[in-house]
Amino acid sequence: MNNSNVMATAVYYPGVQATANMMMQQSQSQQPMVNPLDTKPFWKFNTTEISNWIRQLTPGIPNTGGMLFPSNPSINKDTTPEEKVAMEDEYRSKLIVGNTLVQSLIRALSAASSCNTPAAAAAVGSNNNNEPMSKKPKIESTNSGDINQILDPSFAKTNNTNTNNNSTDLSTGAILSRITLGGLVNALGGVNGGIVDTLTCIPLSELELKQSSNSNESSKKEERKKLLEVVIPSAGNLKLKDLISLARGLHRSIAAR
Repeated sequence: MNNSNVMATAVYYPGVQATANMMMQQSQSQQPMVNPLDTKPFWKFNTTEISNWIRQLTPGIPNTGGMLFPSNPSINKDTTPEEKVAMEDEYRSKLIVGNTLVQSLIRALSAASSCNTPAAAAAVGSNNNNEPMSKKPKIESTNSGDINQILDPSFAKTNNTNTNNNSTDLSTGAILSRITLGGLVNALGGVNGGIVDTLTCIPLSELELKQSSNSNESSKKEERKKLLEVVIPSAGNLKLKDLISLARGLHRSIAAR
């Protein structure tokens, strides 16, 4: 074989090699970044991560936690100025409601978890980046406890105060990962003492009526309809039936996670 031919096969082409390296780098840069919330166990989430996870759900999707926040209004060239203003106002109003619900949820989770200090429980609604405590803090007498009644009987509770407001040693993420629909409604509602029964999701006022009256089934159904129409001021003035619907969607997203 001719020596010149052998040498020709060993020729290095820097231009070709540089192009190959460039294409590899571009391919790597185009790969989607992994969201750390997608890989971290849900029960390890702190309050900030819970809030971020909910806000990252696709807004406006029925039967999911995305229902808490509205999708962007569909404004096109045929939309009149008046319609645009109305749509933007509605969007902002729903956004405020969504923020209110998430803040109430985080506050309720922090209050019910003895893994959070009283100071952290009071600050969770202010968008501060509260990191989880590395060690279980000492529970002070001012700890609020499960004031919104989000813990169902399956939770191991400890009464750390003199006000019978029980809490649990679980983290906020662990509580949310196993919360019942009723507990979630109470958390989103932000009402002291809760709104519904944690196990059945029946309005507490309806349970009180059952104990104090001998009404027939027809009367009870009418009374339930009235109770579901009750407006909850602390939940962005949502009706109870709408709050339950939003909670049910978020509960499904939690179960799917």
